[in-house]
Amino acid sequence: MTSQLPTAFTRRAFIKRAHAVALAAFGHHVLTPGFAHAAPKTLRILQWNHFVPAFDQWFNQQYVKQWGEKNNTRVIVDNVDMTSLGSRAKAEVMAQKGHDLFMFLRPPPTFEDHVIDHREIYEACEQRYGKPIDLAFKSTYNPKTKKFYGFSDSYVPDPVNYRKDLWDDVGMAPDTWDDVRVGGRKIKNRHRIPVGIGLAPELDTNMALRSIMAAFGSSVQDEAGRPILNSPQTLEALRFVKALYQEAMTDEVFTWEGAFPSFR
Repeated sequence: MTSQLPTAFTRRAFIKRAHAVALAAFGHHVLTPGFAHAAPKTLRILQWNHFVPAFDQWFNQQYVKQWGEKNNTRVIVDNVDMTSLGSRAKAEVMAQKGHDLFMFLRPPPTFEDHVIDHREIYEACEQRYGKPIDLAFKSTYNPKTKKFYGFSDSYVPDPVNYRKDLWDDVGMAPDTWDDVRVGGRKIKNRHRIPVGIGLAPELDTNMALRSIMAAFGSSVQDEAGRPILNSPQTLEALRFVKALYQEAMTDEVFTWEGAFPSFR
């Protein structure tokens, strides 16, 4: 699939413009479709509806307009629900048309064949800001094809939130995962308030389970990239999650959605 752009808007010029706008999209992972044939001086961006609506208002109505005027470029931003990002990306690939910048919560490698190599963006950023952290590199680089299938401009921690009054009431603090299980059971029994950690096929669950796996010494692969998921540590992590669900959760965790959690 071609990654060429109209002569009036060269690939290098497009990457330069795309990179400049992407740096303002905090918390995003950028994939630049290889089929994008945007009209000259037009940049089309798709990203999810931000959890803080004021961000979308600032970015869409203020930042991109000011940037566009400065760079003589018309910037069009479309927002969708975060759970629709995958289906929207697939639809644009099927149609062979869509946005120049597609912002994901995480950079999916499944679209590698349909996006440009983002190496030039990384090289430009490295010259200006220094080398990217290892997480950004490994999240967007395919060592087999030697291609950067996305650009990771940042990462966001996903902390555990809890009500201190409920934990104080049972005389505990969620300092360890086992504390979460034991204290969560007490809180659920006393206050009918369950532990809310997703156990569904979505991003929040992915992050939570990987965190639990790491606490038990489990991982999908080792530092050399060799699969090591099938391990005693993984089985221990699974046993813990099963106990946590049975003792402190409800069935709602199986329908958890990152955009609109069943409960908080």
